[in-house]
Amino acid sequence: MTPAGIFATCGRILYGPHYRQTLADALKVSRQRVDDWSKGRGNPPPHGVWNDLLGLLQDRANELPQIQAAAQHFADYTAPIVQRITLTYVELRAYLLGDPDFENPMRVSLMIGKFQQMAATIGVHNVSVSQSDEGFTIELRKTVSPFDAGNLRQLLRQFAQEAWASSTFA
Repeated sequence: MTPAGIFATCGRILYGPHYRQTLADALKVSRQRVDDWSKGRGNPPPHGVWNDLLGLLQDRANELPQIQAAAQHFADYTAPIVQRITLTYVELRAYLLGDPDFENPMRVSLMIGKFQQMAATIGVHNVSVSQSDEGFTIELRKTVSPFDAGNLRQLLRQFAQEAWASSTFA
């Protein structure tokens, strides 16, 4: 890349596509001078201008972690949240109905424990699972994103398929 290309790219990174006047103000030079340096007309920017440009870039780099953390906070804050997931027996019919041990409390307890272990594998801890006449309800002690809630539903389906089809729990 040429000095003009690097200079212009730095200007765009710092101030966007219409960077020339703002960069000229920051460097305390004319807009025409910035335009010339960006297009490779005349001499390239002198050493002092490159140092000033590096300082501006460093200041911007120092701002990025803070603004990134703030943006992540608002992304998390504004995301839809899920605290309860219900998976009905109708959804699990292919895996559960007709199983002679389906109502065995020990087997249900083992299934719930295994589900909690599986939920922990995707980073969701403190999950309680209860069984009712309609199906299973997963209560979360913290809110999770819809994506994680979908993963938990999938885990419950997967576990129902694997665990209930098997007669033993290891």
